[in-house]
Amino acid sequence: MMIRKTGILFAAVMAAAFIPAAAANYGGGLTGAFLDNAAGARALAMGGALTATAEGTPGLFYNPAGLAERQTAVVSVNQVSLYEGGSLQDYGYSRPFKTFGAGLDYVRFSLPDIQVRDGSNALQGETEDVQTALLFGLAFMPAEGLAIGISGKHIAHDLADPASIGGTGGISSSANDIDVGAILKIERLSLGAAFQNVLSSRLGRAGGSDVLPRSARFGAGVHISEYFVASVDAVTSAGARTVIQGGLEFMPVGFAALRAGWDGSYPTVGAGLNIGRFRIDYAMLTHEELGPSRRFSVSYVFSGK
Repeated sequence: MMIRKTGILFAAVMAAAFIPAAAANYGGGLTGAFLDNAAGARALAMGGALTATAEGTPGLFYNPAGLAERQTAVVSVNQVSLYEGGSLQDYGYSRPFKTFGAGLDYVRFSLPDIQVRDGSNALQGETEDVQTALLFGLAFMPAEGLAIGISGKHIAHDLADPASIGGTGGISSSANDIDVGAILKIERLSLGAAFQNVLSSRLGRAGGSDVLPRSARFGAGVHISEYFVASVDAVTSAGARTVIQGGLEFMPVGFAALRAGWDGSYPTVGAGLNIGRFRIDYAMLTHEELGPSRRFSVSYVFSGK
């Protein structure tokens, strides 16, 4: 029993140390930061600066008021392959109704083949670190040009007990929290504010617990023309430095877009292509130690409301 507990504790420590590197650009490794990479390639290509310009399910990650900005129902799928076998899957759905908008999203991040060692550093087997999140949000427009939204999230973290140790348990924990936000549109200008993890809930782990950090996002976006959008965000989180993010989107033709941004540490680039009701988005990110990585997202846009 002591060997099993020591091995699981060691694996948890190693996972906590490795995940921020494997999922670089995930908000500095803060608890729940795997969600930073789940909003799709368009958001990432624009540096994550979507507090004032989010529409549909990306609002669940940046500003829930964006759920009221979507004019059609959308289903989205985001698949991310990370280093050392890590991966992230994201499935989202948003839909506008007559007086409000709603969105639902499921995210799963996994990091397999984590070595488990006992107190004497002897290899005991391998385990898998899995983090999941279920998000749901609502947004309303109480006045012309003003949208307000609220979303809830359930985050779970599971570190399996390796079969070679003979246990069936492991480490499991979960937490619930909420985000709130607002977007104000004045002609071509959009202003946004969002407060994330308002409850600052705790997510248990081996040896203690981690707090979902409260974050504040303030952003502005401007439609310079029907072809060009620019946005900028200031993001501050408990336990992390304040960062400035920015993004540009240029749509030279109706079915294609070019994007560039700054995620607070490195430049980002990307593109989008509309093929009928399908939207395919691409983003390339830069990581300090692991080099560039690429993201693809696919969305299906329903007709009408």
